[in-house]
Amino acid sequence: MLHAMPKRNEAETIYLSRHVIVRSLGVTVLMLATAHVLVGSVARFWWGNSDLLGLVPLLKMTGESSIPTFASTALMLLASLLLFLIASVKRRRRDRYSRHWA
Repeated sequence: MLHAMPKRNEAETIYLSRHVIVRSLGVTVLMLATAHVLVGSVARFWWGNSDLLGLVPLLKMTGESSIPTFASTALMLLASLLLFLIASVKRRRRDRYSRHWA
């Protein structure tokens, strides 16, 4: 659904559900932690292989080139983009505290 562009003096509002955000981040962390534990345990104790074709390092929580590290980096990038969006809207509105967001 397309919405008409707001007029100059109309407020631009972005609605975010706190519950949806917290739930999705919690599920993501839980899935990554479960994958880390299960793949590491399966690889080490059942097959005696601590690498499992590169899957264990890919899911390792403490590794640098891993999926959890990528997820953390993506969240930080999203946070910086949201701050940039807020700062640009505040600056465009000539808000008194617009410099505090930049």
